[in-house]
Amino acid sequence: MSEKIIKSSAAQAVRRAVTWLRIGRAVLLLGASGIGKSWLVREQIATELARDHEGYDKLPILLDLRVACRDSVDFRGVPGIDRERHVTEWFQPGEFPTEGPGIIFIDEVTHATPSVAHVLYQLILERTLAEYVVPKDVYIVACGNRVQDGCGLRRLDAALRQRFALIEIEPSAQSWIDWAHGNGIVEELIAAAQHYPHLIEGWDGAVDEQQSTGRELHALSDAIREGVDDEDLLGFASDVLGETAAIQVAPFIRRYAGVILPATVFANPKTADLPEFEDFDAAVSIVIALAKLADDTNIGNACEYVDRLDDRYRALFLHSVPTLNGDNRATEPKEWDTWSCANQSLVTG
Repeated sequence: MSEKIIKSSAAQAVRRAVTWLRIGRAVLLLGASGIGKSWLVREQIATELARDHEGYDKLPILLDLRVACRDSVDFRGVPGIDRERHVTEWFQPGEFPTEGPGIIFIDEVTHATPSVAHVLYQLILERTLAEYVVPKDVYIVACGNRVQDGCGLRRLDAALRQRFALIEIEPSAQSWIDWAHGNGIVEELIAAAQHYPHLIEGWDGAVDEQQSTGRELHALSDAIREGVDDEDLLGFASDVLGETAAIQVAPFIRRYAGVILPATVFANPKTADLPEFEDFDAAVSIVIALAKLADDTNIGNACEYVDRLDDRYRALFLHSVPTLNGDNRATEPKEWDTWSCANQSLVTG
């Protein structure tokens, strides 16, 4: 599947998915591994749909189909003989729901074999399968990975794809952070995700090693709560995040008490802590983080903080905002124009 121009956050995906489901269209959520697609279905979509059904706080998953482990007979059922009429009858699977409300959840749909994909055509579009009819108020939602995510899947059957409203989700560090605050993730890892957004957003399907995602950070959080010694922290982080991310995360956690967070700087540029004079890495880290995360609402505060640093860090900030910020529009406000002009001599003198 080609690179998409229209990007969807998890929150946007939920809003659109619920609308499609309410008008009877099946929905397919696509995205990289570990970004919480299944969780969105089971928690957020199920909760939003429950608003239409009195007595439910969250709709149940009535049928959980992992198609990577299924064959076509699992959907079509098995034949039996009617000896009186001398015909073969099909017995539909007993797991299929016979009443709503609830959700039929088709997970790993992009791993479906061709025979299973062909069986799904009718179920998804016509809401029938041989003698089986999907009950009223039963919604069909599927999840899957993309070809570029390197998850060993088949290219999605075009005829199957067209039967869904297809919503591709982009991982968002901020969305994960918002979720993490209410779901028991240790504070150090939330701060690490704020400082290093690529821990959530940097999945690369071409990399042949463990990689950091929201799911893996959740696992590391559980291990830290269980009790991990400092000497073992790098190894534990590497087990789930891979070496590249672990080398960043483990030292961050060890010195978390002294870490300067971008959110603190944006909120209090005049009083936020400054890096220790001799800690070059910490100073570069906060400057780069501010350059990446600044937007048109807080670039002035970021400039005010950077003015408290020495020339080499102001020069780094001046160079980094236009090259690293891209989508956040930090270079549009007048505050940036004024500050960059005032400091231009740092890179031209």
